[in-house]
Amino acid sequence: MAAKIFIIKKEKGKIAMSSSNSSFKLTVIIHAYNRKNFLSDAIQSVARQTLDKKNYEIIIIAPFDDFKENLIMNGFKYKFMLRNLNYTYGKTIIDGIKDSEGDYVAILEDDDMFHEKRLEYIYHILRKITIRKMFIYIIMRILLINMVG
Repeated sequence: MAAKIFIIKKEKGKIAMSSSNSSFKLTVIIHAYNRKNFLSDAIQSVARQTLDKKNYEIIIIAPFDDFKENLIMNGFKYKFMLRNLNYTYGKTIIDGIKDSEGDYVAILEDDDMFHEKRLEYIYHILRKITIRKMFIYIIMRILLINMVG
């Protein structure tokens, strides 16, 4: 799957337009399907971002919770939502958006990873936009790897 980032503007729980660019928070929703062996790497790639930690949060949505003891979050707090496999992808993401505190939401799949400067780059792009659209789609350089790196 290609690494991509979806940015969705939130306002009072609804997708909305905004002209304010002063201060905002990002939420990264990490959606896990059934790939425990990749999930930790995806989470760590978000926890290691160069963007100041106060500017983003992590929500992990997965049909299992036995991965949590292996996480090294260095004090970074995250939310976890347990969902069974009967939930559709769309419902799972919508539930994550509803539970998010961020003004914008980025979605990361469990078998993808973010470059360590990705959120910082996205944050600075969003700060420069004076009229924000309802949905922003940003794709950056993709580096494909396999299970052995």
